[in-house]
Amino acid sequence: MFGSPEEAAIEAGGGDSSPSDKTSYSRSISPGANVGKANGLTILLDTETYDYTYHHLASEGFKVAVMHHLDQPLMAIKEIDISPGFESQIAVTPILYDTTREARKRFSPEERDCYFEGELSLKYLPKELYRYDINNCLFEATYEKVLEICK
Repeated sequence: MFGSPEEAAIEAGGGDSSPSDKTSYSRSISPGANVGKANGLTILLDTETYDYTYHHLASEGFKVAVMHHLDQPLMAIKEIDISPGFESQIAVTPILYDTTREARKRFSPEERDCYFEGELSLKYLPKELYRYDINNCLFEATYEKVLEICK
């Protein structure tokens, strides 16, 4: 996982993080995957609970979020708690929505109160690395509020 959009761009493009180098590596992966437990992602995590600090929620372990690769992760909304000492399995089932061209033309973005990819650009997240989605909109709204408060 990359620490910032710039690191992702450098890793994917092999150069500096100029706007022309920003691209999502995952967009170049061919579709298709094998299913089943043996074909999934396996991770062994050491919680080091002896070094655990106080947290307002009585829990130790890990938090995981399974999301679209072009979404800003919002752990407070999408988190799954993983407890130490247990084997955990998370099933991932994609849901794909498709809208016909006729339906897109029939209503304006204002009438349908939503946007399709390419109809709206996010102000702070580059469109090459992020998509228009509720998580990204919430992230941008929070970011704008931080900028407003910290002026």
